[in-house]
Amino acid sequence: MKDLTLKFADRADFSAFMESIGYYDDESMQDDILIDVIGNVYKETGELTEDGRAGMC
Repeated sequence: MKDLTLKFADRADFSAFMESIGYYDDESMQDDILIDVIGNVYKETGELTEDGRAGMC
């Protein structure tokens, strides 16, 4: 078994990648490749939300 780490700019970028490789529609690929989403990293944008807290993206 080999491990490979991919990093994406945001969740939309990850979703676009998954759609582009056809992962959700290809049962054979799902059997061969395990995709484990480990977590999301948030960063401050420097902008304030409506309630005055620091914005996260």
